[in-house]
Amino acid sequence: MKHLCYVYINEYKCLKDIELVIDCHYKYKYDKEKRTLNITNNKDFPNKFWGENIYSITGLVGNNGAGKSTAMRYILDFLIDDYRCNSINGIVVYEEDHSFVHYGDDISIYHNGYPLKANSSSKNSEWEIPCIYYSGHFALNTNEKLRIDDLGDCYNISDNFLLVKDYSYYYNIATPHLSMPLNTYIETHWAQNNYRICTMLANQQISHIIKDFTWPQYVIIRTNQSGASSLPKEISLNNKYKDLIIPTYRSVYNRNHTIDDFMSLLIYHNLINIIYDRPEFDAKDGFRIIEEWQNSIKNDIPIIDQFRDFIKGINDTKKEIILNSTYNVLKELMNLTEFSLDNSGNPYLFIDCKKNSDNLIALGEKILKNDVFLTSKFFDIYYSHSLDSETRLSSGEQELLNLFSRLYDFLYYRPTKFSNVKFPHLITLDEAEIGFHPDWQRKFLNLVIEFIDALKIMQPKIPDCQIIISTHSPILLSDIPKCCTNFLKKDSDNTTKNVHIDDIGETFAANVFNLYRMSFFMENGLVGEWACNKINKLNNRIERGDTDGIMKEIKMIGDERIQEYLMDKYQKMHPEDKSLSNDIIKYYEERIEQIKKGKEN
Repeated sequence: MKHLCYVYINEYKCLKDIELVIDCHYKYKYDKEKRTLNITNNKDFPNKFWGENIYSITGLVGNNGAGKSTAMRYILDFLIDDYRCNSINGIVVYEEDHSFVHYGDDISIYHNGYPLKANSSSKNSEWEIPCIYYSGHFALNTNEKLRIDDLGDCYNISDNFLLVKDYSYYYNIATPHLSMPLNTYIETHWAQNNYRICTMLANQQISHIIKDFTWPQYVIIRTNQSGASSLPKEISLNNKYKDLIIPTYRSVYNRNHTIDDFMSLLIYHNLINIIYDRPEFDAKDGFRIIEEWQNSIKNDIPIIDQFRDFIKGINDTKKEIILNSTYNVLKELMNLTEFSLDNSGNPYLFIDCKKNSDNLIALGEKILKNDVFLTSKFFDIYYSHSLDSETRLSSGEQELLNLFSRLYDFLYYRPTKFSNVKFPHLITLDEAEIGFHPDWQRKFLNLVIEFIDALKIMQPKIPDCQIIISTHSPILLSDIPKCCTNFLKKDSDNTTKNVHIDDIGETFAANVFNLYRMSFFMENGLVGEWACNKINKLNNRIERGDTDGIMKEIKMIGDERIQEYLMDKYQKMHPEDKSLSNDIIKYYEERIEQIKKGKEN
């Protein structure tokens, strides 16, 4: 496995003389004056700490403007094949097949005291690592360079980027800039985002493997009534149509609260939306078509069949093509969904993800990828756990669903489906938890790890991943040991510097303020989910009498009460076991020395 180990940045934008430890299985000491980098094995870091499929997780934390996103961009600039950046002002160190390679400044590197051979200074394909980049930030006027760059073998799955890129996916044409009306990009992004989600939900293995996330069971489809609210404003601004009145919807006689009544409502609003959206339809002529359609409805023939026959009477080829596209989508929709009424008596269509996963695939391939006419004009789509109410997923659940579907698409689906698409090795998450409730922040990293584990079960070819994550969340940070964290601090003079980890208390499983529990109703505790699970596993190991490497992990816990509780429990349960005696004695001796030093100071 090729993976990133260490980065030193001489100067890059706001960063100067910054080192980043990416692989904490090793310790690094760089002497810039002597131009030497010493790498030694970190014997204190447990093997397979992040599980079987995650090689390393690295945190980037710091105050606002310290350069966390900039540091991440520096890494991406270097890693991406064929990128414009063919040289760097700094050092990048890899490990591949237990051998170190480095690029950048001419320095001497030693591993456990032994010198390593010099590497080529020219950048070529051997330096690339296929990666995924995701940012929790969304703003059209920020990070524009990153939003529009294709980034080679970096799959940018951020909203900023996909807003534009999804238009290319949808129509299979290149559009690197926002050259089209914004609503066009939003609508194609809507279609592609739902396509990714439906494709993922159709894979039932994921929901069976991952139990800590409540996957939506239903895809709900309702009418899109945006045109009915927007068109009157358009008409009022056009003197030519100032006397026009939008035809009101008339329920199908004797068919209220039936599938036919709902389909007629869908047809009505789609005709309104077409008139609003398509230049082929003049408002006056479009309203005439709506009136003629509603007047033509008979009581003894299915509505969708009547609509097909009505379109045949349109004496305009362009209009007929557009309306036929509408008919084909609605007909397909009827075949794939079931009909129901909510608690308020409002009709909707739905697909049960567990019972009809094949229909989700068909919904994506036959409707959401239909590029003849923007499918977001046909209907609204959302996801729900239940059919008993109109409740949709919470915003946090929806954001996680978006992220998971994109990881599924770029980490698993595309590389599995297309032979020329590479499996990513590195996942970079830039403040991905923004906007999440603290309890979702608490679960976030654990869910990401479980999700990657699930993908690896389904596709063993996926390589062990590295994750680099920048965050402002102290709850999320409690899942990451301080040896795996890079602390950046922006001083009053606007310079950024490293804060040495020796000056920082242990972050892993360290509790944050009880204020979170009081204000955000965090009944499940404030320690990160991964750390909580790890402590529970340590507790189970103590009960089994499993001592191998246990003190390394206990000593990483930031809460001293938890540390001492676990050690005391082990001693009480296994007084006959002398193997840990020296380690426990050493731990308490170190604690005594710390207390003495505290009194002296």
